[in-house]
Amino acid sequence: MRNMAAVPVNFFGDAVTDETVRKYFPDKKVITRKDRTYLAYNLKEAGNKHEKAKVFLVKQLNEWYGDDGSAVTLGTIYNATGDTLTYFKHHDLVGHVQGPQYPIQIQNGQWAAFLHVGSHATVLYSGRNNEGAEAAWLHAWYNKTDEPTRRYVSVCKRKRLAVKSPGAAVLELTNQRSTLI
Repeated sequence: MRNMAAVPVNFFGDAVTDETVRKYFPDKKVITRKDRTYLAYNLKEAGNKHEKAKVFLVKQLNEWYGDDGSAVTLGTIYNATGDTLTYFKHHDLVGHVQGPQYPIQIQNGQWAAFLHVGSHATVLYSGRNNEGAEAAWLHAWYNKTDEPTRRYVSVCKRKRLAVKSPGAAVLELTNQRSTLI
């Protein structure tokens, strides 16, 4: 296994900020979160940042993980919310993140990438929804070697985080597999 001090950064692309919006729309007087969202969405593939995230994951798969027959999830998350997504918590039902952990922050306009060996887990990020209210961004996956991969993304009001832990969310998703895509 590699020295953890040499762990690479696992987010890709430049943040889309007010300054970025001004470069594309120099006559715009007032810049809002929706403007940053719009531009981030339209720059999703700019500079091959998603491709770079995928190449990173394949490299991590080859360097960090030996083939022991476990299911492996190559996870990517793109932030086009207009604001920063901040790591809240995660829960591993089966497996663990191998290599770089979930990024603490994913700036607007960036891809985050992670390798999960196991592979049944959730990660929660906090951010803002379209109306600007605090929201929780739940990413869940259930990946077995002998079944199709299931993944689920949900946005809910931040207040619900106190009610549902990530583990409870995964159990609920597992019990309602039809909701997984």
